[in-house]
Amino acid sequence: MRIETAVTEDAIGGIPAPEDQRFFLDRLQRGREYGRAYLALLGSDLVGCVYLQLDEAEEPELRALLPDTPLIQRLRVFGPHQRQGIGPMLVAAAEHGARAEDFGRIALGVDVDPRRRPGEQQIDLVRFYQNLGYREWPHGLVKTFDDDEQKDGSWVRRPGLCRIFTKHFRTT
Repeated sequence: MRIETAVTEDAIGGIPAPEDQRFFLDRLQRGREYGRAYLALLGSDLVGCVYLQLDEAEEPELRALLPDTPLIQRLRVFGPHQRQGIGPMLVAAAEHGARAEDFGRIALGVDVDPRRRPGEQQIDLVRFYQNLGYREWPHGLVKTFDDDEQKDGSWVRRPGLCRIFTKHFRTT
C-alpha cells in the first residue's frame, strides 16, 4: 500500500463514482496552489482518495471562524478495501500536506443529510474522525452544498448541512 499525490488527470480514472471523478478532475485543474489530491494505491489499483483544499473555504462561516485552515474533502475508500486502515493513511497524508504548508490546524465536514448518509454511517464517521484526534467545533451546523450528477448527465448544486470537525497540530 502506498499513498501518492495525483499530478495528472489520468491518475483519477480509477475513481468509481462519476461525481467523485468530476470533483477530483475539477480540483486538479485548479492547480497545486488550490490543493492536493492523495491516492491510495495497492499495486497499480486505486483503492482510495482524499482531497486537501488549501484555498479558503467557500462557506462564509468557515472563512470567518476558521481562516487560513485547509479542508479535508471527499475521503473515499473503495468497496472491499474499507476497514483495512486505508482511511487513516489518507487522512494522515492530508494532514502531512497541511503541516508541510505551515498550517497549524485542519478541518473537515461530515454531511448530516440522512438520505445520503444514514444515521449509523454518520455515527461511524464521527467516531472515525474523533479517533484520529478531530473535535467538533462549538458553532453548530454549517450550510454547505454538493454537486449531484443527474441521469441526463447534467449537474445540480444541492444544499446541505455539515458538522464541522477540526484538529490542531502540535508545534515543536
